[in-house]
Amino acid sequence: MSELEKIRREWESENLSHSEIEKNLQTLKKIYIGQNIRSEGVLSSDFANEKTQVEMLLRKNLIKENHWYFKQYLTTERGSQIAKELLVYELETKKDEIRKILDSIPKNLLKFLLLEHFAKSLTFPVEHRRFIFG
Repeated sequence: MSELEKIRREWESENLSHSEIEKNLQTLKKIYIGQNIRSEGVLSSDFANEKTQVEMLLRKNLIKENHWYFKQYLTTERGSQIAKELLVYELETKKDEIRKILDSIPKNLLKFLLLEHFAKSLTFPVEHRRFIFG
């Protein structure tokens, strides 16, 4: 049985509704994706409307807090495994839909969006420091 299925069953045995389980999983997925963009984690303030889900994920040890300037969240090893399983499942089940959307976008527009828009929005400014020698 996969870790994703185990946590679903665990939450079902705790009488969480299908909707509550899905909200927990979507929050976990957002944290997992975010930490893969910024390794320090995702800001806790980004989850102000998901406090219930965050508390549950912390209690189940699927996420942990990181204090790097601000409070942030990262997935634990098990949380990462579950989130990855969820993402793979979602991508696999929506593969045809995604392909149709991508095929409908002209190749030159898609290239422009990827290289000029999305890639640039993933860059972070680097602080320049002066080094004094000798």
